Amino acid sequence: MTNPITDIIVGISPLGNNSVEATADGHIAVDDDTPREVSLVYDPITGLMVAELSKENQQNRETSLEAARKSEEDQQFLSNCGFTKS
Repeated sequence: MTNPITDIIVGISPLGNNSVEATADGHIAVDDDTPREVSLVYDPITGLMVAELSKENQQNRETSLEAARKSEEDQQFLSNCGFTKS
């Protein structure tokens, strides 16, 4: 749903991270953890409109996977060259 005043898209994010009010440190605990609507942004990785935190999490995951792939390639190269750890 688009907010008619600000053109911000709000809704329930399919990847989670939907808002629960007053859950910061020092706030009274909230017993109602029903998902709340949040501002949604487009995530090119999933092709979905998701919460901004979900998009950031997806980007961080992709960055971590790429670093792991590069490390594996480096280890494979060193292994192919005969390098061994002592």
